[in-house]
Amino acid sequence: MKQVHAETGISQGARTIRTGDFYAKIPVTRDFVHLTDARNFHQVPDDWIVLITDVVSSTKEIEQGRYKTINMVGASVIAAVKNAVDVSSFPYVFGGDGASLALPDTYLDLVSDVAGRVRRWAKDEFDVDLRAGYAHVSEIGAAGHSVKVARFAPSDKVDFAVFSGGGVKWLERKIKSGDLSIDMAESGQRPDLNGLSCRWSNLKSRNGKVVSLVIEPVSEDTDEAFFDVARSVIQKIDKVPNAGNPIPAEGPGVQYPPPGMALEARASRAGRNYWAQLAGISVQNLFAWALFRTGLSIGGFDPVRYQRQTGLNSDHRKFEDGLKMTFDCDGDTLDWLQGFLGQAKAAGTIRYGINVQSEAFLTCIVVSPMQDDHVHFVDGADGGYAVASKAMSN
Repeated sequence: MKQVHAETGISQGARTIRTGDFYAKIPVTRDFVHLTDARNFHQVPDDWIVLITDVVSSTKEIEQGRYKTINMVGASVIAAVKNAVDVSSFPYVFGGDGASLALPDTYLDLVSDVAGRVRRWAKDEFDVDLRAGYAHVSEIGAAGHSVKVARFAPSDKVDFAVFSGGGVKWLERKIKSGDLSIDMAESGQRPDLNGLSCRWSNLKSRNGKVVSLVIEPVSEDTDEAFFDVARSVIQKIDKVPNAGNPIPAEGPGVQYPPPGMALEARASRAGRNYWAQLAGISVQNLFAWALFRTGLSIGGFDPVRYQRQTGLNSDHRKFEDGLKMTFDCDGDTLDWLQGFLGQAKAAGTIRYGINVQSEAFLTCIVVSPMQDDHVHFVDGADGGYAVASKAMSN
């Protein structure tokens, strides 16, 4: 796969090349508020690439009731790259209608091929146009921006990357403008999306409202002031029951059939007949539903433990050149938040967008239900981050 732009970096694809020690050696924090300290972020090496995907006209797709589809397409590149590269961990952030990832440029050809296949799959299966493009960190630096990363572990079993420095947002703008684009794969070339699923029921608010929030600094010069605002917001939400996590401590609910079963069949069929794949997944889900309803363990699978781990392994708050959170809060907290952020915006420190909904939902990557390292991406069920970001631009 090729990217259409004036590309001066190395183009060597090698599945056997390891990522080195950079990301693995970054200290992991369990306290999210520590990420409001710029000293906890580390500069990504110049010879790494940053890949970004983004759904074209996601707001229009949402208005047509397809946000669950958009979320699955947004998470697909993470699952596909996980299945393609030979490393256990690399930095990535799920953004609702897209994702951002960073890897050494030794993976450039491989990742470009994967991104092209994901674009083709999104178009063929859902008629969704997915942008995809990349740049070397050195190119981003030459444009006056940086890419810094930290690691946040919401549980003992998983951790998520968080980005700062302005470089990811700069690259996103370049990709949206059409300056950078990875070619779409030829028809019939599909990515390996094993593990990508969305089987849980929607998460109804228990406190009053599910809020998807996006806050960004007005400019790179306001980073410290922005972190001060972010710290206050995080500390406020931490006081909400379950720290605002839309997933209850006991885990999400289940129903049969699950709302995302048809989407999962279209993601995982890999050339199989859709109806045959859907029938197979339907049987799997019926069996799983019975286990979750009864709490019975079988073959080493503990459904109660799995449900509880789901809430612990969620990404309901993150940094991606700004703060993104989807949380469950009461009306008083929402009123405080809107007043506080309005003052910060008036002071020229931040820009922000809020989307208030009644439910959240999950898109998941589960390589094996027998292990505790399954990850769950949280977003609002009525437009989520995409609508919040659109509100920010108004």
